Amino acid sequence: VRYLLADAYSATGEQRELTLPDATHVRLNSRSAIDVRFDGERRQVVLLAGEILVETAHGDPRPFVVSSADGDMRALGTRFLVRREEPGTRLTVLQSAVAARAETLSEERVIKEGQQVLILPQGLQASEAAPALAGAWAQGMLVVENARLADLVAELGRYSPALLQVDPSIADLRVTGSFPLKDTRLALQALEPSLPVRSVRHNAWWFEVVPR
Repeated sequence: VRYLLADAYSATGEQRELTLPDATHVRLNSRSAIDVRFDGERRQVVLLAGEILVETAHGDPRPFVVSSADGDMRALGTRFLVRREEPGTRLTVLQSAVAARAETLSEERVIKEGQQVLILPQGLQASEAAPALAGAWAQGMLVVENARLADLVAELGRYSPALLQVDPSIADLRVTGSFPLKDTRLALQALEPSLPVRSVRHNAWWFEVVPR
């Protein structure tokens, strides 16, 4: 409810495509919210919640900055993802580079194409290789490699109004694969061929993954 006053937000399972005044494209993932602040000196998008995919427009001399409670990310002619996490803000650079700065520091670090970094208020963690197809959610898919089953199901839960649960005895099973975001039942059933699990649909609003 607190994000209803944001300049733009998305509901559970919804993705929104925005074109900003400078022709930059911003795509909001499920359960995301942003404020847009453009003035004569800079173009700023404040990520309040969730995740965005940014494709910056060229030809505007003002710096383009995505900000969160954890720091600032200045685009260097680029395409990138920004996601609020607990804790921190995760930056993933898909094209070109982004200069990232923690909230309490003045020094920037350039994160290059194919890398990601977790930004915390007190500093940036070491950058690492970005997951393959990190922005696949924009095409309606979730792609994971060696992810915990519980983490995968929690991520799928961001896109569904239903309650998704995992039996604790199988929570640490590892999963690799691609899963559709718009069909919860199909996504959970896709686990069954490769894992000793089955998905149970108790009703339209409650799904559970249990041992087989």
